[in-house]
Amino acid sequence: MGGATRKKNKTNHREVSRRAKTKRRTKDVDEILEMLSPENVEKIKNRDPDPLLPGDGMHFCIICDRYFISAEALETHKATGKHKFQVKRVREGGISPKETELFARRGLPDNGRKIVRDENGELIGFTD
Repeated sequence: MGGATRKKNKTNHREVSRRAKTKRRTKDVDEILEMLSPENVEKIKNRDPDPLLPGDGMHFCIICDRYFISAEALETHKATGKHKFQVKRVREGGISPKETELFARRGLPDNGRKIVRDENGELIGFTD
């Protein structure tokens, strides 16, 4: 006769996958646009070599926030779909503060001009 079977716990697997997701998370568009300001771009281009980073930190993709070993690796990265998708996200722009409030359901949506009707329900005009 067999003994009681052990209960199977999958929590460890779940924790590992969560850590991997947060490790691979890309920056938001707002953070990327902040990095693309002229002062930050100059700082990144003129920084000293760092031996702890890949390629001494000299080959860096600002849009994807990744370091590469060589200039060839950086160029091949720029031809990939992930880089092109990030470029597309940045070109579309970030979320405005007004949109942020709408998504958080704090602000009122701008539905345009209101229709004004009289007591009989006939159209009078629009509000400004």
